[in-house]
Amino acid sequence: MFSKKTKGFTLIELLVVVAIISLLLSIVMASLNSARNKAKDAAIKEAAHQLATIMALNYNDYGSYCQLQPQARWISKDYTCDILLSSGLFSGTYAQKARDICNNMYNNAEEAYSGFTGFRMLIYFSPFASGVCNTFFSWSAYLGNSKWYCVGSSGRGETTDVSGGPGCYGNP
Repeated sequence: MFSKKTKGFTLIELLVVVAIISLLLSIVMASLNSARNKAKDAAIKEAAHQLATIMALNYNDYGSYCQLQPQARWISKDYTCDILLSSGLFSGTYAQKARDICNNMYNNAEEAYSGFTGFRMLIYFSPFASGVCNTFFSWSAYLGNSKWYCVGSSGRGETTDVSGGPGCYGNP
């Protein structure tokens, strides 16, 4: 007659399939996280170079960085790029564009660590003196993993691996 053998999967077979799918998903998620971080870093670097270009255009038009120099400023959740424009620290032809690029950089930057908690970026001008139109500048953004990316008036960009802070701000 008929056998009572039913067709289907055993519990062990289902558990093995679930384990394999979980393993594959964890590998894919780790790869996506890495790709996402690399994309953010690339966006920060591109924005930093755009800011350097804006600064150079400003210098060519006005002969100084006075219109885009808020002295040394940490950019954080309490002091954002928007304040640079609304408080008059950015002015002139390139002020709005500089603020927009600054916000792009800020949105991709990670929040820094330990003594720099809450900070994402540093704008630095040299010589640092109130009321002085500076001759050098650098923009630094925190990439994460103790890495800062800086670009300055020298035209070069660099990644520094320091735990004490953005080490390239003094060397634009």
